[in-house]
Amino acid sequence: MSDRRRTPLYIEVIDPQHCTPEVRRQILTEVSFFSDLKPAELEAVDRRARSVGFTAGDWVYREGEPASQLFVIATGVVKTTRLSAEGMHTTTGLLGPGDFCGVLPALGFDAYQESAQALSGACLLAFGIADFNWVLGRYPSVSRAALSAVSLRLAATQDALFRIGGTVEQRTASVLLELADKLGVRRRTGVLVQTPLSREDLADLVGARTETVSRLLSRWRRQGLVETGRRWVAVVDPDALAEFAV
Repeated sequence: MSDRRRTPLYIEVIDPQHCTPEVRRQILTEVSFFSDLKPAELEAVDRRARSVGFTAGDWVYREGEPASQLFVIATGVVKTTRLSAEGMHTTTGLLGPGDFCGVLPALGFDAYQESAQALSGACLLAFGIADFNWVLGRYPSVSRAALSAVSLRLAATQDALFRIGGTVEQRTASVLLELADKLGVRRRTGVLVQTPLSREDLADLVGARTETVSRLLSRWRRQGLVETGRRWVAVVDPDALAEFAV
């Protein structure tokens, strides 16, 4: 990784076909509110979902739009944001395979409470209103668990908005560790974040000026905490980085 002119990423194009039947069924077993379902029941749920492919930067939905779909991330990473009083998008979460985003009227919401955007190429399983209502009617345990999961997600969003008051150093360390956890590929010299990520992208996730984040990354690189290059970053010493996190 010492040659920062080269990008050590292997980026594949994600499309709906990337969600193979095996990937779809495996991911559904990892969703919290489907955890009590048996294999045959999960197959029935899977038939109610459709695969939707996104490229990096695509909006999955926007805050305030009518709630019409619940999404399960099968591959890739999605970031969620909330609009601030100044009209700026504040990142509130990074979601990976097995996580969900979106809400539906059956879960108590008529509009999306946040925006969701693909951070990398991604394949999502989408449940429309009628399909998820069928799931809820067929499997009562899903109804109870889904309501609980949505409540926990909204609480986590509020916590994220509260933490935005931390220092840039704390927020940057937290975001890098979360990216490494959700997108990390272990390499000989660290955990590579397996998605194109410019310093502008990272600054947007952190909610800080690009120049400030660049200076911080340069210092951490000299200290041996991270490695960076053109649109890539690797966490070299996660334990040391965690000491800076929120």
